[in-house]
Amino acid sequence: MGAVLAGLAAAALLLFAVRAEVRAGREARRLAAAEDRVREAERNRDAAEVELGRWAGAQTDLRELGAKWFYDPGQGIPALRYDLRKIFQETGIAVPEITYNDIDLVRGRLRRVTAEFRLAGPYVLFRRFLEMVEKQPRAIHVEKVEFEDIGTMQPGIVQVRVTLVGYYLHEE
Repeated sequence: MGAVLAGLAAAALLLFAVRAEVRAGREARRLAAAEDRVREAERNRDAAEVELGRWAGAQTDLRELGAKWFYDPGQGIPALRYDLRKIFQETGIAVPEITYNDIDLVRGRLRRVTAEFRLAGPYVLFRRFLEMVEKQPRAIHVEKVEFEDIGTMQPGIVQVRVTLVGYYLHEE
């Protein structure tokens, strides 16, 4: 009877040992999965920190551009209108009818102002106008020039449709 009890005790110990081994294996897999999730979370955190650094750099760039190249906050159309009048006066071109448009570019922070108009006159005068635009201290640039006539209706006279663009930071 002692041998039977010893056999049962050995079988019970073997059963508990196998169950403990199965549990340990399951827990080891859970631990490995949790460690994988932690590593993935760390990679995501690192990527997010890099992205945050890029956005911080972009904000710094916008502030620097704003101070140097953009129009003052809230002064988009009036400031562009003033600069264009000055350019037209310096080039000797009569101020044409100008259509202005103001749109939001970056979530209420960066705005874009366009000025669209037609010019008719000697090509040399038009070229001088473009040179004056390029020399402006603020970021005005020529977005589009459409030649509507290049002297066919009136020799030596060009008719163009011009779209200029300027940018400003929106007041918060």
